Amino acid sequence: MAARTPLSLVLPLLGNLKRMSLVEDSRWSWNADHEFTRTGHTHWSTIGRQIKSALTDVFASPNLESIHISGLAIHSPQVLLSLFSGATALKTLALSNIHFIETDNLSSSSESQRWHPQLMSLRISSKGGGDPLSVYFLNPQIDLSRLTTLTVTTNFQEWTNTAPVGALLSLESIEHVVTDCYNCLFPKSTFHSNRCTIRIRSSDIRYTMQETFRDCPPDSRAESIIFEGNVRLRWPATDLLLNLTVASALVNMRSLRAVKIRVDVLSFRDQQDRSWLEDMRSSLPCLTERGLLTVTRSDEDGDEHVWN
Repeated sequence: MAARTPLSLVLPLLGNLKRMSLVEDSRWSWNADHEFTRTGHTHWSTIGRQIKSALTDVFASPNLESIHISGLAIHSPQVLLSLFSGATALKTLALSNIHFIETDNLSSSSESQRWHPQLMSLRISSKGGGDPLSVYFLNPQIDLSRLTTLTVTTNFQEWTNTAPVGALLSLESIEHVVTDCYNCLFPKSTFHSNRCTIRIRSSDIRYTMQETFRDCPPDSRAESIIFEGNVRLRWPATDLLLNLTVASALVNMRSLRAVKIRVDVLSFRDQQDRSWLEDMRSSLPCLTERGLLTVTRSDEDGDEHVWN
């Protein structure tokens, strides 16, 4: 049986590597705040010197275009972001479940540590045991002027202070936005007029849907809006307020081509599925009559099925 080649020797051979993922294989469990969270992190300080050096070289490679890191504990936000500061070709960055030993103010960084990547897609998540991340991307040394896709998934701590998230969502360059709303709270800047696609996950689809169409700007360019998550209560067959709110918004939403509702797996018998679908459709005639509404549900494996 051939001996295994150490990772520290393999990485330097991948000079043309374009995509890199560093993911902690940790388990999920319920924490004290009743959140489904990962139980462990890979500590950057405990990674072997040779492997750490090889990873640092990869992260700073001028050929690297995409990085995904999940489940990492590192000294500070400045140390984390400095890993990619020289990655001039980096266009896609995904960070989730990151824990900082200390937090710092990135505005105190020297000009020599200016960030060179010009991201087009950013996905950040503090849900599941991670620390808030959005505030650290507001540093003026980080150029987000080319950012077109933003995905933000946050925990309760970050949603209670929505200013950093709202500032990111206010960037005019963003055309596609995905948000996971903790308890249906989300900044109004989610619905900036430049948005082409808006995807919102929440714990109450019906409430979120009403808030979304109420806050959509009159000059919205949205072509597709997707609502994902749960339906807390039985969906009423008649919902005059929801239908009126949506209908009023549609008058000016001339680019809208599709509204999709993705319902998480329901604990109802199959014979009740038909009535749920009929109630959803009948409560939103302003969408069904235009052929805009699609309702899907996910099974226990996460697969999506169209209700028809």
